[in-house]
Amino acid sequence: MSKNAAVSLIPADPPHFTGGRVMDVDQLKRRPRRDAERTTNDILLAAMHEFSEYSDTVARIDRIAHRANANKALIYSYFGNKEGLYEQALREAYVQIRSGGRELDLEALPPPSSRHTPCKRAGPVVASAVLPV
Repeated sequence: MSKNAAVSLIPADPPHFTGGRVMDVDQLKRRPRRDAERTTNDILLAAMHEFSEYSDTVARIDRIAHRANANKALIYSYFGNKEGLYEQALREAYVQIRSGGRELDLEALPPPSSRHTPCKRAGPVVASAVLPV
């Protein structure tokens, strides 16, 4: 080794420190990337289950976070608060219902008058609640 040759103390691929353990560059490249869209969908699915089981007032963000394998701070970051998450979960449920309705073959059904029989016991109170005025 000549006198002018510099000795590098830094390895060519330095280790990276993550979570208290050392990872080399190859491990870092193989590590799955975070996917915000997938995480958002997981949170929405967990929220729809939570809200359907417990209602919007009794539902808990920590249970939603546990179901979605996310943390509460991330949920608040994405949706603002529980009301924002509830609103987005309702919107997603509506989208799923509408897309499921498009798959129905409604043209194959008989006309409404032949498949609908009015309820004889429905009084004016029930009828006014069901029928538009």
